[in-house]
Amino acid sequence: METLLVLAGVAVIIALAVGISKSRWKTIATAKGGQAEELEMKNAYLKSQHVRSRVKSDGAAAAPAAGFAAGTIADNRGADSMLFRLEVSSKDLEKAESLLDQFERERRADEEHLHI
Repeated sequence: METLLVLAGVAVIIALAVGISKSRWKTIATAKGGQAEELEMKNAYLKSQHVRSRVKSDGAAAAPAAGFAAGTIADNRGADSMLFRLEVSSKDLEKAESLLDQFERERRADEEHLHI
């Protein structure tokens, strides 16, 4: 009986730790592998503005789970099928959203300038 209580306690602690860890980061943009370079540019811009950010890949979300993980299905899509997420610290979320709006405005202005 004591063993079950200890195991239940450990399970609760692990669940809380995972929940807290996930709540620290918020996804603000996603892209497939072919467009991941844009996320990297945004990530570099946020970091230059002192925002804690990161790009994480989530290949499992874009690939067939059964067989692929076991290596029995060849994935012809490669890295282009992977899903990438731009994540920011939950404390920096509002600042990051504002900075990314500014980033997009500057980028559009640069593109318009090149087309004139």
